[in-house]
Amino acid sequence: MKKASRGRTAAAKTRPLAPADLDAVVAIDAILVGRTRRAYFERRLAAALRQPKLHLQFAAESGGKLAGYALGRVLEGEFGRSLPGLRLEVISVARGAQGRGIGWALHAALEAAARKRGLAELRTSAPWRDSAMLRFLAAAGYALSGALVLDSTLKDNPLLTRPESFTSPSRDKAGDPNDWSAPAANDFEQLARDVTDVRLLSAKDFEDVARIDRHITGRDRRAYVQHALVDARRERDAYPGLAQRLVERASTA
Repeated sequence: MKKASRGRTAAAKTRPLAPADLDAVVAIDAILVGRTRRAYFERRLAAALRQPKLHLQFAAESGGKLAGYALGRVLEGEFGRSLPGLRLEVISVARGAQGRGIGWALHAALEAAARKRGLAELRTSAPWRDSAMLRFLAAAGYALSGALVLDSTLKDNPLLTRPESFTSPSRDKAGDPNDWSAPAANDFEQLARDVTDVRLLSAKDFEDVARIDRHITGRDRRAYVQHALVDARRERDAYPGLAQRLVERASTA
């Protein structure tokens, strides 16, 4: 969803989110979603500390206690966009503090900070079944965007379930797992995936990735590509088992 900037404010004390707020943020989120997401918020905090120019994070207080928070990340080219913008990653209000305008105050703080940085639009995503959040976003002026986020469960992904083709060492013969007459050594057949080397991206791939992206999009998105590679490497180093856990979770969903 995307938003044309327009204001609606409420009386509430907002301030930049601080590292000391982490425990309170995790506790509020756990009550709202029914499970803890400490690792996620730890990564967002660490990213904001590393790259403060790319993150806008605000807290709202009520009675001297944290009552809500909002996390935003500056868009550098995600989803093929060229206009500078801000992605609203999370906006939440503690269950007992809802209905007091705290969400509006947090959003207004994000908007004001975004305008100061010359960001032209706010973008976000929300589950279509989350009616409360969709009502809030609609009232805040968001409209459906032309960009779509598509999901595919791994267990039904045709890339993983369709039979793989064989290639023969002989250029004159089609691949056949029962053909032993090829002139080259044919004690096993090559799967189609074996023809191309696939590995994890590394820092040395930056120039090639930026060149390919520029050829496809017609725009130079070096800053976006560089930050994406750095973030991906840090995530992989910090959570080496994350990919496997995600595969297991999705495949059994």
